[in-house]
Amino acid sequence: MTEDELREIEDRAAKATPGPWELSYGIGGRLFLMQDPDVGGGAARIDAKYEDAEFAAHARADVDALVAEVRFLLALLRKVLSATLVPLGDGTWETTLESLLVEAKHEKDMARLLAHLREVGVVKEGTE
Repeated sequence: MTEDELREIEDRAAKATPGPWELSYGIGGRLFLMQDPDVGGGAARIDAKYEDAEFAAHARADVDALVAEVRFLLALLRKVLSATLVPLGDGTWETTLESLLVEAKHEKDMARLLAHLREVGVVKEGTE
């Protein structure tokens, strides 16, 4: 995904009706996509099966969360790629992660960083 594509997704999300959205049944069992009444309370009828309507209702929050995660992972990737590589003498290299861990601004960022690094095998389980 390019930066332009990511920015276009963010622009579309920013222009969409604020969430959270939820599903509601109206007269005759019709599905309605409802905006939270605390932020405006609009509604739109959806002629779709329940699973599709549920997907649409969650898209508002899911897109924002996914874009934030992509941004986080791209920043992490840039840091990992620019981290210092240390030769171990056996033909392998080790990435020093201290600078990455120090840069994690909050405990939540630290936990996310460690989780992602464990997933890709950079950090072994049990490392804190």
